[in-house]
Amino acid sequence: MNIHFSERAAQRLQQLAQSEQPKLQLMYDNEGCGCAVNGVPLLAIVEKAAEQYATAEVSPDCLSVYYFPQHAIYFENEMRIDYNPDTNALKLSSAQQIYTHDLRVKNIG
Repeated sequence: MNIHFSERAAQRLQQLAQSEQPKLQLMYDNEGCGCAVNGVPLLAIVEKAAEQYATAEVSPDCLSVYYFPQHAIYFENEMRIDYNPDTNALKLSSAQQIYTHDLRVKNIG
């Protein structure tokens, strides 16, 4: 999995994490969504990744992103995260689709 963060997105996530090199976990949250294929992506700010998580290739390299390998089926291999300051929202997209215009960020330490 490869994720490119725009400069604005990287800066926003550094602000939210209060860290120059935040560790993030890309998750597919299907809790309360009815079934496993109905869910929403989210980024969690974490202290460290759990052992069973894989590491995504990320640019710029000031961010670290981990993901649960079984959740990789919900995402494409090449994705982009951008930040829109007008809406104060992160957008997760790929060349084929927009996953969300308002990517949730949750601090789970």
